[in-house]
Amino acid sequence: MQRFTRYGLFFSALGATTLLAVSVRRQGADPTTSIRPIHDWDIADLAVHLNRMGVEVRLRAVPRNGTLNRMAFLTSTSKEWEDLNALNKDVRRIQEWRGTLYCEWVGENDVSYLFGQWGDHCLLVRPFVFYGDVELLERVRTALAPFAQSDGP
Repeated sequence: MQRFTRYGLFFSALGATTLLAVSVRRQGADPTTSIRPIHDWDIADLAVHLNRMGVEVRLRAVPRNGTLNRMAFLTSTSKEWEDLNALNKDVRRIQEWRGTLYCEWVGENDVSYLFGQWGDHCLLVRPFVFYGDVELLERVRTALAPFAQSDGP
């Protein structure tokens, strides 16, 4: 029976350690395993997650003073506050929302009335409700799918 030399044993241990490190790194890189539950997020956490998942959006505050509070715009465009603030949540003007979403943290509040107003341009993934560009809504829905079920249209 042949015995491992010191070098053979060293390289076997190095290979096993490398494989272990790679498998742990891949598991740690999965965004669904590395962050808090979605109900503990604020809008800034949401934006960070979306960007990690490849939905590149810039976070813009709704009020002019810049505080995020419980609502914000998420945009993949170069629109600034003046442009975003001029947007109306009117489905007849949805083309103006291209590349932009309005997002509000609603928790467990009843927001079913919004579905009637916003229709297919609305997405509810608790604790957040979104309105805007349908293509961007779909990308957000996909990015949030591992964390929560969509309650809305």
